[in-house]
Amino acid sequence: MGLTGIITEVSFSLQQIETAHIKSRNIKAKNLAETFALFDEFEPQYQYSVAWIDCLASKDSLGRSILMLGNHARISDLSVELQEKSLQLKPKSKLNIPFDFPAALLNRHTMGVFNQLYYGKQFNPDVKSIADYDSFFYPLDSIGNWNKMYGKRGFIQYQCVFPTDVSQEALTKVLQMCSQQGWGSFLAVLKRFGSQSGWLSFPMPGYTLTLDMAVKPGLWEFLNLLDEVVVHYGGRVYLAKDARLSTDSFRKMYPKLPQWLEVKSRIDPDNCFSSALSQRLQMESIREGVLV
Repeated sequence: MGLTGIITEVSFSLQQIETAHIKSRNIKAKNLAETFALFDEFEPQYQYSVAWIDCLASKDSLGRSILMLGNHARISDLSVELQEKSLQLKPKSKLNIPFDFPAALLNRHTMGVFNQLYYGKQFNPDVKSIADYDSFFYPLDSIGNWNKMYGKRGFIQYQCVFPTDVSQEALTKVLQMCSQQGWGSFLAVLKRFGSQSGWLSFPMPGYTLTLDMAVKPGLWEFLNLLDEVVVHYGGRVYLAKDARLSTDSFRKMYPKLPQWLEVKSRIDPDNCFSSALSQRLQMESIREGVLV
């Protein structure tokens, strides 16, 4: 996060592909338990997996979702027409939102209707298709100025992760809170993470939920309640997206902070590298577990 120096060189590997398309598969899940079962069954078969989840559904439908899976398409997977220009994307017309939506439109009823329509628009429970990579990876980019849906105050993105063994129980609690208190999200995303690397790394083996929430009165108080759930289940929030986490919650979520500080104090003893985030969370004010 820019707190241990300046990156001067980056190396990374690329994956060779034959086409600009994805063999996609969308599978509907009736509730959170079924969503987890589908992840277990199908994720090993696909390079990419993510679930759109209805965070306002309740009772037997709590956590219903659409699991979106994909593998890079080979030339033989494409139609004759697509094979001729297998690495090209057709230009697409883009819907544009010209003004900020009124704040009154952002309520549990309108978001509930949107979620119902989004879930219901896929009639078949299991749909396979060929999609270009742009549409598959960046569906929101088909709407210009999509952020204006959240009004002039904008939105925040709250992302948390839970360990694998408690993920279903923890996410059930989070979704129940969202549904009962009406804090919905047009775009709620569920993913499964792998291993962690780094003292302040966000990922851990488990499931991560991302919620886009409009900024309006009561939001900060609700997110504080979500923080308590995250701490209780041994999870954490994504610091790179955070703008309001408390110092106390941060230290509980990131118990390896002392190890990070040991590295930080060795390579930057004068604390030349700092940020608004690190200052708010008082990241450098603790040494060997003692607040100074």
